[in-house]
Amino acid sequence: MKRRHFLTATVASSAVAAAAPPAGIIDCQSHLFFPEVLDMMRKRKTEPLVYDEKGATFLKMGDWLRKVPPHYLDVNAKLASMEASGIDITMLSTLSGNARQLFGLS
Repeated sequence: MKRRHFLTATVASSAVAAAAPPAGIIDCQSHLFFPEVLDMMRKRKTEPLVYDEKGATFLKMGDWLRKVPPHYLDVNAKLASMEASGIDITMLSTLSGNARQLFGLS
């Protein structure tokens, strides 16, 4: 496809999408942690670190500290929470750029 046709099609589809009613609720700020990734991070010597204290799991990066509640590890709990909140879809992102470096994946 030539660039001009691509741009024309993109602009046209954007205009149609903007005029269309919302298809449902999209969650774009959500968390789901894989237990295997947390286990890997518990072994790290540099941040980001995962550690357990008094029965709770924490993720630490510099001054930033996040508690990782048990339901963040359970796909079925995530789906039930979405259903209860009327959320139709959750956007997922992968680690890229600086995040990959932080997690030792680059």
